[in-house]
Amino acid sequence: MLVLTLLFLGVVGLRRTWDLRGYTGEALALLSGRKRAYGYFHTERLLSQMAQANAAETLTDALAAWRARLRQPPVQQCPAQPTAGN
Repeated sequence: MLVLTLLFLGVVGLRRTWDLRGYTGEALALLSGRKRAYGYFHTERLLSQMAQANAAETLTDALAAWRARLRQPPVQQCPAQPTAGN
């Protein structure tokens, strides 16, 4: 849920985690599946832990895969081909 908070910062008009210090809206909580949005302290702690674990490449790969799935065009079904004799 913390990662979702980071992903959706821009959706609610926030540009960096520092902006969470004054954020009082409910949209970020709704998008991240919580009753209340995570605050600045929690998100910065997550980013610090990820940096210490050298998780940037893994997170980048996961984010790229997630975004690629979002951008895939919907599957369109081909109309049935007429058979001989119709």
